[in-house]
Amino acid sequence: MDASQPQDEVELCFKRRRTDSSHGGHLQASRASSPRLERQDTMSSSGKRACSPILLSDDHEPEVLVTEEGKVRSTEPRIIIHLGGERQQVPQSKFLAHIWKDGLNSPCMVCQRGFNKEDNDPPIRTFTLEESEDLVGDTADVTRIPLAPHPIRVMNRHMNCIKARRLTYIPVSHVWHQPVSSAQMGKATGARATQLAYQVPIQTLMALTKKFGPTEVWHDYISVPQWQYEIQRQLLLQIPTIFAFPALMIMHLDDSNSFHLRQLEDPDSYTTFVEAISHVTQSRWFDRMWVALEYIQSQEVSILSKYFDISDTSAADLSALAASNLGKYAKRLGQDRFNQIAKSKGFQWQKRVSWDDMEVWKRIDPKYRSLGAAIFIIGQKQCRDPHDYFFALRGLLDLGQNQTEIKTILSDDIFQSFLDLTWDALTVGDYSPLLFIPPDGEQADQRVPWLRGHSSMSERLWDLGTCHQLARSRIIIQQDSIRPMLETIGIVVDFEYYDFGGSSESVFQRVASRMLQMYGPSAQLFCDGIDRVFPHMARKGLPIPQGEISDAEVGSPVSYDLDRIGEMLERYSFSSKGESHGELAILSKRLIALLGLALPDKTSHTSRLQSARDDAEFFGKKKEGLASVRCTTCAGLFLYRVTAWEELVPQEARLYRIPGLLYDDTLPDGVGIAVANGKIVGRMAYATPACECHPEEAVELGHRP
Repeated sequence: MDASQPQDEVELCFKRRRTDSSHGGHLQASRASSPRLERQDTMSSSGKRACSPILLSDDHEPEVLVTEEGKVRSTEPRIIIHLGGERQQVPQSKFLAHIWKDGLNSPCMVCQRGFNKEDNDPPIRTFTLEESEDLVGDTADVTRIPLAPHPIRVMNRHMNCIKARRLTYIPVSHVWHQPVSSAQMGKATGARATQLAYQVPIQTLMALTKKFGPTEVWHDYISVPQWQYEIQRQLLLQIPTIFAFPALMIMHLDDSNSFHLRQLEDPDSYTTFVEAISHVTQSRWFDRMWVALEYIQSQEVSILSKYFDISDTSAADLSALAASNLGKYAKRLGQDRFNQIAKSKGFQWQKRVSWDDMEVWKRIDPKYRSLGAAIFIIGQKQCRDPHDYFFALRGLLDLGQNQTEIKTILSDDIFQSFLDLTWDALTVGDYSPLLFIPPDGEQADQRVPWLRGHSSMSERLWDLGTCHQLARSRIIIQQDSIRPMLETIGIVVDFEYYDFGGSSESVFQRVASRMLQMYGPSAQLFCDGIDRVFPHMARKGLPIPQGEISDAEVGSPVSYDLDRIGEMLERYSFSSKGESHGELAILSKRLIALLGLALPDKTSHTSRLQSARDDAEFFGKKKEGLASVRCTTCAGLFLYRVTAWEELVPQEARLYRIPGLLYDDTLPDGVGIAVANGKIVGRMAYATPACECHPEEAVELGHRP
C-alpha cells in the first residue's frame, strides 16, 4: 500500500546491540458513464483479442484509423478483464481510471451482498488468469502480449466470506514505482504508469502460476481502488488481516537478482557473500514502511526477485542463513575489520538488523511486543503520509482501530495521534514509552512532559530491543495518571557526563577511583560495580529466551579471582593516594586483564570497554554519565550508569527500578528511570540491585491532558 517514491539512504549511527545476529451501502457501481468500455457476455465471447500494435501515448488520446469506407474506429489497444459474468474491454488509456475508480466494483462473489462503507468491510479483490479465453496480439501494446496467455479474472469478496470458504490467495508485498505513485497521487495516467500497473502484477501472477499452479493474487496495483478514498483507507486498516490470513506471502525485491539471494545462503567465497549482502540490503524494499508491516503480519514468506524468479528458500531461512554467514566471517576477520570491508561495499547494517528484528517480531509471543520495538522497526522506514505510521504501529501492536482512533489518526494533529498511541501502550502495561530517548532538539510539551518522541518518528527513540520478561507490575495507569509501582534505588548525590573516551587505562582509572571512594578495597563490591558500569553481553537479555529468568541467571556469569583482585585494589588505593602515576598505569592494566574488560565479548566480539564507548557515541554529546546514588534505606553509596537528557541535579534527582523488566540490551532487573520533580529526565539499562534493600513506592509521572 506504500505509494511513495523511496528517498535516498540516510546514514545513521546505530547502537551496536546486535553485531552477530543469531537469530456506502451497496458499492455495485453503474459503469454506463465509462466511454469506450465495451462488454460482452463471457459465455458468448469469441475469444479474440481487441488490440493493435500501438503504444499508448502520454496525452491519453487513442490512435484512430480511417477505413476505406470512411468510417473511423479506434485502434487503441484494450485490456480484457473478466468480472463475474462480464467481459470488459478497457482502452489502455482508461485502464488506471477504470481499476482505481469503480470499474471493478461488484457484489461479493460468495454471498452476493454489497460492501457497506459503514461496516468497515471493504472488498478483498484478487485476480487470476481466465483460462477460458486465449490472448493473441503484438508486443507493441502495454500488455506485452504474449506476456500472459489469458486475460485476468477479478474476484471481489468479503474477508469473512473468504475465511468461511477457506479460499486461498497470495498477497504481494512490494514497493511502488515512481510513475505509478505519481499517477496515484495526481489522479493522472500516463503510458509508463499504465504499463507498470499492468505488467508488474501480471508478471507476478505468471511466476506464481508457473510455480504453484492456478493462483489468485492480491496486488495493490490492481486490488485497491486507489481513487475511492474511503475504500482505500478501509483497506489500509485491513492490511494486517489481508497478509496474515494466507499461508504464503510474496516479498518482491524488484532490484535484487536471484544470484545475490543464493549467495546469502551458500556463498562461493567471502567476497561474493559481502557483495551479495551489500546488494540485497541496498534494496529499496527495506526502506519502506508498509512492506515491513506486511512482512511482519504474514505467515511464510517467499522472495520474488528482479526477474520474477521465486526463491526456493523462505525469507525466514534466508535471513537466518545470512546471519550465520555474517557471524562466521565476522569471527574469521574480526568485527572491526569485517565492518570496515562490508561498509566499503555498501552494506547497510541497519537494514540487516531490521530484517532480523522483523523475523523476531513474527516469532515472539505477542505479550512481549512493545511500542519501542515496533518503532525501532517502523521508524527507520519511509512512507509518504506521516499518519500511516500510526496505522502501522497500531496494527503491529493490535491496539485497535475503532472509529475514534481512526479520526484521530487522520487528523492533522500528529502530536495527538502520538499521545493517544503511547497512552494506549501504557494502558496495556507497556513501559517502553517511559524509556524513549528524546530526539535532539525536541522540547518537552508542558502538557505532557513525560511524552518523548512526539516531534518526529525515528528508530533512534528506542535502542533496547525486544522484551524478554515483563515487569512484575503491569499497572501503569491509575485514575488517568501515570503512577506505576517502582523500586526506589536512591537519591543522586553526584553526577557527571562521561563518554568513556581515551585509553583503556584512563577510562578504568576514572571509574575505579570513584568506586574505591565508595566501597574501599572490597573486591566483591568493586566487581559488582564494574559489572554495572561495563556489563557483560552474556548477561543481557539478548541471549536469554523469552520467559522467566532464574535467580542463577541474575548473578554474575563469570567467576572473578576476588583474592587477587582484592590484593591489587589495596595496592591501587595506596598508589592512588601517593599519586604514583606509573604504578597506577601498571595496576590498571593488570586489573583490566583480571576483569576481562578489554577482551572481545564472546557474544558480540566487542570488549566491554568498547561497548561503553559505542553506547556513548550512539547517545551523543552529554547523554551518558556516571551517578553516585545513596540508598534511602541503608544509606549505602553506589555507582550507576545513567543515560540522562537533562543533568541530574544532586539531591533532586532519584533513580527508580522497574522490577522484572528485561529487554535485549538491558540486564535482568536493570531497567530504570531517573526522575526529578515528577519529570523523567533519564533512564538506565544496567541498574541491577547493589544492596539488599528493595523499597517500593507509587511514583507519579504525569497524566493525560
